[in-house]
Amino acid sequence: MYRVTMESIADRTTCIASCPDIGSTEPVPFRGEVRQLRRVRVESKYLIYRLANMRTSVKQAEYVAEHDLDATFFENTDENPSAQQAQHTLLLEMSKVSNADIYSHFRDHPNQDRPIIVTSSGTVVDGNRRLAAMRELYSDDPTRYESFLYVEVAVLPEAASENDLVEMETIIQIRPNLQSDYGWIEEALGLERQMQVLGWNLDKVSQLWNKTPEYLHRKLETLEIARDYLEHIGKPEHFGEVDGSEQAITTFRDSTMNESFKSMAPRRKEASTLVMYSVLQSTEIARRKYDYAKKITEITDRVLTHL
Repeated sequence: MYRVTMESIADRTTCIASCPDIGSTEPVPFRGEVRQLRRVRVESKYLIYRLANMRTSVKQAEYVAEHDLDATFFENTDENPSAQQAQHTLLLEMSKVSNADIYSHFRDHPNQDRPIIVTSSGTVVDGNRRLAAMRELYSDDPTRYESFLYVEVAVLPEAASENDLVEMETIIQIRPNLQSDYGWIEEALGLERQMQVLGWNLDKVSQLWNKTPEYLHRKLETLEIARDYLEHIGKPEHFGEVDGSEQAITTFRDSTMNESFKSMAPRRKEASTLVMYSVLQSTEIARRKYDYAKKITEITDRVLTHL
């Protein structure tokens, strides 16, 4: 396993600034326009992973829960060596999933095909999984993967803020077609962070995501139901438990918006929720959970009548 080493911010910034341009530039959306970023080659050790990464948010939550860590383990700073090492492990695992398989591509074709986008101090904004794969391959076989010792990067302006980085992640990685390797939970957690932590208003989020405000509200409310369910079964923040249940949870959320549901007595609403949670927890109905969610009121009536 590759061991993360942490160079100081000053050393990383100085190293990247002193690297000679390789000639061509990289077009990247930045603050409402396309900027042409300088491209350089820098030794891998002068780069660090960006921990506030939407793609890894679910895996991070599960890692924190499984290792009994403080909830802010991945949030305090990118300069935490332990968090960087954990992030490498998560990113390496994700680089090997079948719908991307970045690791196998680099293993068989040891050449970087496009630059990684980084801040002026070496934090990776786009290309975290690629960096993890290249680092791991070089660590395992420095001779065959010698080319991965140095990484080609496109460098953002020094003034790039956290807001700029989140905007770029949304525009480059999520918005084009809600890429398949971003799960619905990752999208919802990213959206939640943009609105609650960064304080973005609905108009800005709607524009960046290219989605209606109604769509965004629906996604956040579905996330809240998922959270409540995970608390109910004693697995808070284990979002992998609901990874394949978006359609069922969204359908249940929609049913709670109906006037007939809103007019129910509180105990009756609670009963419907508990029945839905039993459906989600079932291992026997699997892909039929959506069908059960559509009929949750009817099913609840039958359960109560039976009782």
